[in-house]
Amino acid sequence: MGSAATAAGIKGLGDVAPHVEAAAVEIGQKFGVTNIGGRASSGHINGSDHYTGHAIDVMVYKDKTKGDAVMNYALSNWDRLGIKYVIWYHVYHPSPTKTENYIGPNPHTDHVHISFNSKPGSGGPAVDTGSETSGPDLQGCLSKLIPGLG
Repeated sequence: MGSAATAAGIKGLGDVAPHVEAAAVEIGQKFGVTNIGGRASSGHINGSDHYTGHAIDVMVYKDKTKGDAVMNYALSNWDRLGIKYVIWYHVYHPSPTKTENYIGPNPHTDHVHISFNSKPGSGGPAVDTGSETSGPDLQGCLSKLIPGLG
């Protein structure tokens, strides 16, 4: 876990890709979430992006309203954050505009799962979905994590 996540008080992230860490910090700060799972060596389905450090689980526990807000934020900032897919409350989002029923072994009712592409997103200012408080912009976080990105 990098210094940005540590400074933001995020626990459980592990050794994720820099753009994934930046997104986790942004989402954690915006929604007041400090328990965000990241890289894992076991405990997920085969081929999980958690194994490569390209997925996060934003733990919202029983707060469906917060989970809905995190999901909407992820969908609204899809390209900017470099998101690959989102799973929340039995629904799989392979794109910001498409949904499918999710019938995997974990219903994802206590956390929003966000998988990321291997390369960072487009960056730029966040698209505010009107809920909670605004977090830092991704480009600012990335420039601190990736030397020369500036």
